[in-house]
Order: sequence, then structure tokens, then C-alpha cells
Amino acid sequence: MNDGDRFFAQLYEAFNRAAQGSLTQHTLCVSGRPVRLLIAGEGMMALWPALAHLIATNDDNDDYDYALTICLWDSATTGISPPPPPWDTDQYGRHGEIRAFNTAALRFAFDLGRGMLYAWSAMRKLALCWTSEAHHLPAYERGAPLLPIWHWWLSAMGDALLHAAAVSSDGSGVLIVGRGGSGKSTTALACLSAGMDYLGDDYCAVTLGPQPHVHSLFCTAKLHHDNLHRLPCLRHTRRLSEEEKVIFDLRAEFADRLARCCELRAILVPAFSNCARPSLEPVSSALALRALAPSTLFQLAASGAADFERIAALVKRTPCYRLWLGEEVGAMSDIILELLGATRNESQRHHPDIQPS
Repeated sequence: MNDGDRFFAQLYEAFNRAAQGSLTQHTLCVSGRPVRLLIAGEGMMALWPALAHLIATNDDNDDYDYALTICLWDSATTGISPPPPPWDTDQYGRHGEIRAFNTAALRFAFDLGRGMLYAWSAMRKLALCWTSEAHHLPAYERGAPLLPIWHWWLSAMGDALLHAAAVSSDGSGVLIVGRGGSGKSTTALACLSAGMDYLGDDYCAVTLGPQPHVHSLFCTAKLHHDNLHRLPCLRHTRRLSEEEKVIFDLRAEFADRLARCCELRAILVPAFSNCARPSLEPVSSALALRALAPSTLFQLAASGAADFERIAALVKRTPCYRLWLGEEVGAMSDIILELLGATRNESQRHHPDIQPS
């Protein structure tokens, strides 16, 4: 047993000791697969609201062959700390990944900003996450928890975690891509307020089969304070944070519009314009790739060439458009619905035997 395997086993033993006090279990459906979430103590329950919309409809856990089990604990509420790590401080990478302790089958990262240790084993189908005091977790972790774990797990299956928003209607949807501040959240929330289904405003999972599908990960939304007046529908929505961005928990107010999955029909690259109404224009896959790949890969621990290649293949095969954002926020959904209707009609024209999902 090498140092990485030994440390992973010790981490799991520490979690099991933490779980002897109290343990909460949930079965989720993530990217179409059953995932078991085990939370020891009370502290890490702070991450649960962002994932609660993914809870499986069948609670008979004995029937599940879990694709992944994620174990969470903090020291403050369990009294259990992890073992000392076997690496030195000079082995930390840009996003906390541990050099010489990362392989395709076993990964570790310690995020200094979040104060969180992440570990994942492909062979065990097991991930572990620890922090010292969960009530000190930053708002962005509570709004979009466990990103390194989702990234490692999805990549191992040939899928992708993308820095993108997504909305849908009747099972067909669009990805909205771009760096922070480009209008992803505003567009997704404007579509939600207009009655469209919502899959996320910042991160989504994508399965890359013959027909790519987008999968929701989080039922939260983040918005700058100076944009709140543009979306009055959020006035009574529960807020998880009032920091730099307001983080909303969308479950209570919009439960019937939180979609888990849709077929991907188009990729939209938003940009602000001086026009009153929004508009669409076709753009090259290269432009969409520049909007999606850097903002995704530069934020995720242990991203590599294979992740870029998957994103490039997805963009190349998907129609791409510039979405010019006008002053009329309420009109964004109209133009996206029109695009989705056109793509469905085109698909049925070429494949008349295929019915929309």
C-alpha cells in the first residue's frame, strides 16, 4: 500500500469514528446515477440545501448500487480530526491538488480558501470531505458544494462538470457559458421567472452520449446586489447568504421548475448590448470554446487535456449563438424558447421517428 492509499484509508477510518455520534444519510440522483451522501455530525449539513432537489424518489436504499458514496464531517461538531497528511506544503498545486498524490484513480486536494480537504477513490467509488469548522465555510461552498469531487467523478466516467448555466423547456435546453459577470445568472433567473425550467446558474454536469444531456447539480442561484432590482420574482426567495453575491435557495419558491435533466440543443454566449430587446446570432464553435473552457478548467482541481478535449468535442457538435442581452430582461425567455422550438422542429424533420423526451 502506497502513501496515498494508506492516507485515504486513514481518512475513511476517521470519518467512521466521526459517524458514531450521529449520521445522516441521503440518496441522490446525480447525472442520472445513484449517489449516497453520508453526513457525520451537524456542521456539514450546511451543504445539504444546495443538493436537496436531487434526492431520490425511492428511499429504499438497499436497492441501490451506488455509483458514488460521499462522506462528510467536520471536527467542530464531531470531535474527530483527520490524520496528518503525508505531503509537504510545497506539493500544493494551483487549486489545492496535491502533486505526486494525484492519479486517475486516486485524488486529493486541500482548498485553502474553503479550508476543506477532498479525497476520491475510483476503485472504492468513495469520496471524503472534511473541514475543521463548517460554520466558517464561505458562501460559495454552501451555494455550490463539493466541486472537486463532482469534477473528478464525472471526468472518470467520460462526462464533464462545466462552468455554465442551463435552462430548459419540455425536456430541451441550452447551456449559457462565459466567465463570471457575463450574464449567466441573470439570464437563467430571468428564464426561471418567466416560467422556464432551471438547472443551474453557475455549474452543471453534462453527459456526452450521442445526444448530450445537461444535468442539474445545485438548486441555488447567485446574483450581485445591483442586479436584484431586475428580478423582482426573487424578492421572497430564501437567502443563504448576503455576502458579495446574494445566494438564493430556490426549492421552496420554484420547486416545480427545478429540472434535473434536459437534452442539450444549443450553447449561448451572453454579452451585454445597448439594444432594448435581446437577440441571437450564430457564432463559431471556437468562440464558444473560448468562453467555456478557460472559465471551467482554471477553476477545477486537477483538470487536464482530456477534460479540454471533452469540452471541445461538445462545443463542436452543438449549435452556438451569441446572446445579446438587452434591457428587457423579461424577453430573454421568449428568444430562447423560440430557438428551442426551432431546434426541436429541425430534429424531428431529420429524425421523424424520434419523439421529444
